[in-house]
Order: sequence, then C-alpha cells, then structure tokens
Amino acid sequence: MLKAAKQTLFSAGYQVYRSRLGYWLTQRQSTTSCEKAPHSQTKVVDLNEASPGRFFLRVVPCLSDNYSYIFTDEQARVCIAVDVGCAASVLQECRAGGFENGPTHVLTTHGHWDHCAGNEEIAALPSHPNVYGPIADGVTAVSHDVTPGDKLCFGGFEIDVLGLKCHTKAHVGFAVKNTTQQSCSGQGSQAATGTGVLCSGDTLFYGGCGKFFEGDASDMKTALQKLHDLDQNYLLAPGHEYTMSNLVFIEQTFGSDSNLEAAKFRCVQQRERLEPTVPVTLAEDAAINPYMQAIASPMQLLERIKEASNLPEDFQDSVSPVQLIGHIRTAKDNFVPPQN
Repeated sequence: MLKAAKQTLFSAGYQVYRSRLGYWLTQRQSTTSCEKAPHSQTKVVDLNEASPGRFFLRVVPCLSDNYSYIFTDEQARVCIAVDVGCAASVLQECRAGGFENGPTHVLTTHGHWDHCAGNEEIAALPSHPNVYGPIADGVTAVSHDVTPGDKLCFGGFEIDVLGLKCHTKAHVGFAVKNTTQQSCSGQGSQAATGTGVLCSGDTLFYGGCGKFFEGDASDMKTALQKLHDLDQNYLLAPGHEYTMSNLVFIEQTFGSDSNLEAAKFRCVQQRERLEPTVPVTLAEDAAINPYMQAIASPMQLLERIKEASNLPEDFQDSVSPVQLIGHIRTAKDNFVPPQN
C-alpha cells in the first residue's frame, strides 16, 4: 500500500512538472542559477584534426547540474545548440564563440523542461533559428519535427536522429558527425570525418542511464543497444553532470576495478577544478557502465552481482540483459550513498 501511495504521489508530481507550471518553475530556477556561479566551467573541444579550427563543441553548464551543447562550424558559420534548458547560458556561450546573433539551429532530445525551457526565447530571437525536436514528446517551440531515422545537415555537420524512448515516450538522441567538405550532403559523406559526438539527453550518462519515467527496462535495453552499436570512438555528451554519484553507486554495489579506479581518480580531480567530467568516449563509458555491460557481457556482470551479494531471489544462473538493466536501475533508485 505504501508503495502504491508513493507511486500515486510521484505520478501527480510528474504531471505537474510536465505542465506549464513546471515550465514556470524551471524558468525561475534558471533565473536563480544565472545569478550564481555555474556548477562547472565551460569546456571547448576541437572536433576535427584534419580541419583544425573549424569544428568545435562547447560544453555549457546550466541550471543545477544540466549541460547544453553548442556545435559550431566556423567556416559555414553554423551554430547548433542542443538541449537549451536555460537560454541565457546558451546565448552567452554563443556570443563567446563569435556568434553574436545566437544559435542558427536548436536541437532538443526530449520534452523535460530542463532540456527545452529556453526554446521559446531562442526561437523568438530576430534571427528566428529553427528548432528541431520530437513534438510527440512535448518539446516546445518546435518548427521542425524529428523522428528516429531522420538525417539532418547543417554546414559540415551530419546528424542522425536515434530513437531512445524510455526516459520519455519519444526521447531521441543525436549522433553528430562532421566532414571536411564545404558542406555535408545529407546522404553520408565520403570525406574524412572528425570526432563524432553522441548527444544522449537523459538516456545514457557517464557510468549510468536515465530513469524509466515513461518506459521500462525493455525500452531502455533497446535504446542502449543502439548506442552500444555505434562507433565506440564517439564522444558521449549527456544531459547532466551525474558522474560522481554514478561512480559511487558502481563502487558500492559492484566493487571496484582498475577501470573504475582510474575513472574515479580523474573525475575527482576534474570536479575539484569545476571541470566537466564529460565528454568521454563511448568506449571509456562502456569500461565502467554496468548498464552497457549488461548488454555487452551479461554473464560477467551477473558474476559481479553474485560476488557483491546483490542477487535478487528471482535471478537464475542465466538472466537477460533486460532483467539486469531493470535490477541495476531499481538498485540505483533506492541507493543511499555513504555518509563521509
């Protein structure tokens, strides 16, 4: 009965969050956060060694722990903002990168306000940038609907839209590549490409995955399988700075190993300097992320769970990736970090 009551309260609160009241509360938080020091420094990454100084990724902190991302093609004068939870933060970084009029395009992964509350302000700029996102997910100010399988082309950037439903019912991700051609063809460039970037929204984090607000473990497995099948040299650009809490959960739940120790050592130093812990390559994430390991090596992960004495009673000697993903997410939802 208590569990049912908690679920009812959560559902009611979630519906309020998805309403315009949730939008107002996020805008209020945005105003407050802009008056404070950001939770992290901005990070700038050059994405193409073959064409240095042309393609850049800016990691933009906003709200309490969100990240927006800005891709720029200096040659084509293209500026793409991804997941604009706070318009002021994005506009400031666009201008810092030499785009005084703000972004030329906006991409949104899903309809939670901390990822799209700034869309309306950006869309109302004199330059009237186009806003791309899944209308079915409740994304606001969308001028161009996107669905899984779509391909977008802006300047030298080629973008594949990936269906990643689970956290929300129509969540998408953006796999962003760049080409040394004058502009991309939209048909898959044959020119040399630089570093690819996966904007995963709230599906995949460094060391973790998003909550199953509007889906289940089967949906998350399907979404993560798509990311597992990508080139593992892609940089992971998630929607939040959740890395340290994920690392603590992994260590306390599954024990440590050399990959986790190295990641923790690096990330502790980064956070002490207020540096983002992302982006990292998908391969670096896969080395520590139990959700991705549930797909790549489920039996090895099952052995780790057994060794840690965290095996549910209904688990047998052979379990599916879906069962493992569901078990880990439930454990994370109920996890209480140790007190220092």
